[in-house]
Amino acid sequence: MKQWLAATIALFLAALPALATTGETVAVVQRAVISSDGNTVTLNVGQAVALGDTVATGEGGEAQIIFPDQTRIVVGPNSQLAITRLLFRDNGTARRLSVNAVRGTFRFLSGESPSNAYSIRTPTATMGVRGTSFDFAVAGRDDTDLVVYDGQVQFCARGRCAQVPGGCQAVRIDRRGNFSQPETAQERREKLDARFPYVDDQERLTPRFRTSTVNCREDRNTPPAQQLVRQISLPAATSAVREDGGSAAPEPRSGNPAE
Repeated sequence: MKQWLAATIALFLAALPALATTGETVAVVQRAVISSDGNTVTLNVGQAVALGDTVATGEGGEAQIIFPDQTRIVVGPNSQLAITRLLFRDNGTARRLSVNAVRGTFRFLSGESPSNAYSIRTPTATMGVRGTSFDFAVAGRDDTDLVVYDGQVQFCARGRCAQVPGGCQAVRIDRRGNFSQPETAQERREKLDARFPYVDDQERLTPRFRTSTVNCREDRNTPPAQQLVRQISLPAATSAVREDGGSAAPEPRSGNPAE
């Protein structure tokens, strides 16, 4: 009986679809490192990125990572990203792909998986992805900036969410969970210049990690200060807020191992 049961379980497990558990680093600009199980080593092209790994870059550093479903993530300069959940089916689609962006600048291009498979957390916000290409920037526990080029991002803090569409829509969530957006093209341009290096310069990115940012260009016939940016519906400002970060995700580690 025991032998029959063991054989049955073995056959059942063998019939289950194989699950991929890693992404692949396809481009690196040093200095970039990867930390796993307490060990930190230099990140190299072709290196696997797995559940529990943290990728960190120094000034000028960068890492471009691709996953089995063709989801692509860029970890920009002075940035840190932890892989918190990573599970793929044998057909390459994700059951779960979750990351925690601690600080820095990032690009996310969603792949062929269902939208509910993706989850992104920062110290001040969470993001859900719907067929999307976007950049986001994290200033530690101070704020998270988002600019969406295509698709839609559900941008949330403290249980309140905004649906941010493509077309170069830019939204910020601050440490108190308040949402804001630029009103003019000039205000948006100042935000993009300060926080988003890939809006105007994608040359350092390999072709698969580039996306169209044409909607971020101002109308040449109208001064930027007079060009109004289309406003979207945002949650009202919070009235009473805790200083401990509310919906913020805890940072997986302190310090930047790439520095």
